[in-house]
Amino acid sequence: MNIRNGLYTGISIVATVVIAGFYFYSKGIDISNVEPANTENEPTCNIDRGDYLMREVYGGVPAALDIRSGEPAFMTKGTIEKGYGETNFAGHYSVVTWSCGGNCQESAIVDVKTGKVAHFKLISQYGISVCQNNRVITVNPPDKLEELEKIPRNVRTSYYEMRDDGQLSLLCEEK
Repeated sequence: MNIRNGLYTGISIVATVVIAGFYFYSKGIDISNVEPANTENEPTCNIDRGDYLMREVYGGVPAALDIRSGEPAFMTKGTIEKGYGETNFAGHYSVVTWSCGGNCQESAIVDVKTGKVAHFKLISQYGISVCQNNRVITVNPPDKLEELEKIPRNVRTSYYEMRDDGQLSLLCEEK
């Protein structure tokens, strides 16, 4: 019975391919010279980090971590507490990153002045890049992707700005 089902499945796949070929041929659509998308020539993000510099970097004692039980960050409070500390992003934020398995990292951004979680669950596959005196955070930084033999299709480098209201705003993405 299994051989018969496999045979029927194989015949169905071949028939589908043949029918699709006839369809494209009858419509005059030439698929013989179709090339895959060229991602090397895609426009890149031209972020001038000089436009996002902070005038001051908070050097005081970090406020006590403030995670309320109703917030999603409550579930990872211990993890955030372990990594939370000095300012490492956008003048007065601490970015804390932990593994969520395989090529997966989650990050939380905590305001060092208030101890409140400004952003939770920033997901990356190949890490993030931040600077203490800059408002731009890079998810899956290009230098990390260059280390790979082959970059998976679904991985993009994303650039976000930490706005004055404590929210992240997507600046651009690139493959």
